[in-house]
Amino acid sequence: MSHPDGGPAFSRPWSIAHDGTKRWWREAQDGMTLRQWYAGEAMKGLISALHTEAGAKALQNVATGGLISAAQALAILALSYADALIAEEKQ
Repeated sequence: MSHPDGGPAFSRPWSIAHDGTKRWWREAQDGMTLRQWYAGEAMKGLISALHTEAGAKALQNVATGGLISAAQALAILALSYADALIAEEKQ
């Protein structure tokens, strides 16, 4: 299933770089997507919440019966928060 990625975050257009003696063109870069950025930000909060009872229970609920690892469960949660934020922004 494809999710809207929200477009680029921290992109860089073509630019001129220099080191004091010479100049050169720097290629444009897309950077990460907003979805990746939001998921990373959500991941930080989720990891810090694991130290609470509610956070540990939430992780257990997602990682049902050991079918997926804790890291996979955190990634699923982080991406779901990112997707929700992008969907809300589009409204």
